[in-house]
Amino acid sequence: MGFKDKLKTAADKAVGDVVDSAKGAVEDIKDAATDAVEGAVDDALTYISDEWLDLDFLKSMTSIATNAGPAAVAHLALNLGSMNENFDLFLDTLTNDCWKGSHRGDMQWLERKVNSWWKTMNGRKYVFSPEETKKITTNTDTQVKLFFKAYDGASVKNKPIILIKEDGVWRVSSITP
Repeated sequence: MGFKDKLKTAADKAVGDVVDSAKGAVEDIKDAATDAVEGAVDDALTYISDEWLDLDFLKSMTSIATNAGPAAVAHLALNLGSMNENFDLFLDTLTNDCWKGSHRGDMQWLERKVNSWWKTMNGRKYVFSPEETKKITTNTDTQVKLFFKAYDGASVKNKPIILIKEDGVWRVSSITP
């Protein structure tokens, strides 16, 4: 092997080492970024104050904190429905379109829909399901789809709930009880 061949082999090896090192660095950055984003999403979505986990406390609440995150509002709506307590606060967790409507004749249909949610949730236990929620890639700063595990005594099913930011506050726009 001549000098030129040795030089070319050394250059090829050096280029290969640089490429491998760059690929490794990109993978490390990607992994770190993914971990950071998933951690931030988990923290933002799963934060529910200790008081909100106390179901008796939920019964006595009169309003929702304006800085409540989507998971907290979803938890509140689902658990108020589960206990069938504090219907007025439950209505406050819903978007205006859910209970006011935007078209003539909506009120009767919306009232039946909301009452159906309320009655169906009665007696179920709801627990946030971050592993299912992470699978949703369409969540934005103004619309979030979360999943809660619903225990009805006979089975456990993941139930979606969709929240939107309405006038700067998270509100429920759809529930699958």
